[in-house]
Amino acid sequence: MLSLPELPLPPPPAAAGPDVPDVIIDDQFIQLTKGQTLKTFSGTSVRGGTSPVIRIVDSLVVGPDSPLVVADSTANATLQAGPR
Repeated sequence: MLSLPELPLPPPPAAAGPDVPDVIIDDQFIQLTKGQTLKTFSGTSVRGGTSPVIRIVDSLVVGPDSPLVVADSTANATLQAGPR
């Protein structure tokens, strides 16, 4: 699988506390290129809290063959659906 760098996105607001999404997309249009991802897990990943990995609000993210989240072959991660 082609490994492309993640999109440069602004960090979450500092006042939000430790349980915030890793990627926040708010009121944006993002066009991903083929194979590009919003978040890639590699190695051992530990992520506490119940917030989603990616929060997309009032936005559109499109792209051919572009997964939003990838756990590469070196990843030791468990991804679970959280509360809606």
